[in-house]
Amino acid sequence: MFGSGLSESLTGRLQKESSLRYAQIPHFPTGTIPGQTACLIKGNLGDKPILVLQGRFHYYQGYTMRGLTFPVWVLAKLGIEILIQTSAVGSLRPRLAIGDFVIVNDYINLMGTNPLIGFDQEATAQKFLNTSEAYSPELMNLAKQVAKKQNIRCHAGVLAAVAGPVYETRAEAEFLQRIGADIVGMSTIPETMVAAYNNMKQLAISLVANLAGSSNTSHKEVLEVSKQNSSKLGAWLEEIIANIPPG
Repeated sequence: MFGSGLSESLTGRLQKESSLRYAQIPHFPTGTIPGQTACLIKGNLGDKPILVLQGRFHYYQGYTMRGLTFPVWVLAKLGIEILIQTSAVGSLRPRLAIGDFVIVNDYINLMGTNPLIGFDQEATAQKFLNTSEAYSPELMNLAKQVAKKQNIRCHAGVLAAVAGPVYETRAEAEFLQRIGADIVGMSTIPETMVAAYNNMKQLAISLVANLAGSSNTSHKEVLEVSKQNSSKLGAWLEEIIANIPPG
């Protein structure tokens, strides 16, 4: 599942078998934001069969939490066991420069809601979901090893998610720093919760595309940074996927 301007990072490396526009899939949301394609691609990366969701959906677009995470429920019903997400985020730390990557190792949900509210959990064993380790230690370690091999500048960090669609003020950026966040974005965490509910192993990689609280931040800047780093991300993901153990 790809974020702003990052969808081409992996799709060009696929042996494509088929693709569907989101509009062709019953009940799928269809409205993505500029810089995102709306397409589900089935293909192979080496000997690994994968599905690629080009473009995601956001709470600020007016979708419900259930609606924007519907694609993850679909993946779960299809038997997908591993979810890898990418996103473009703002840096909250001086050590995280524009163009750096962050392997998300934890999160803070500041969106004011979550996709499991109102879900009929009485019929399941997971009435209260433990997300203290939502992201797979094995996948995070693999990502770090591949990054070192490919000389990719990456860090581990905590992602804070806000509702958007406005970028953070300086005061908000300082607040996020103080509560322990390293990066901030407007996605990923709702999908993480649904994937965790469905017992998927997860990896989330974020590209630092702007400095949170900066007066120079714009969506145009985010897309440009994403474009510049898309190829690097694609090579990284390709080797990560190739080295995921079977089963």
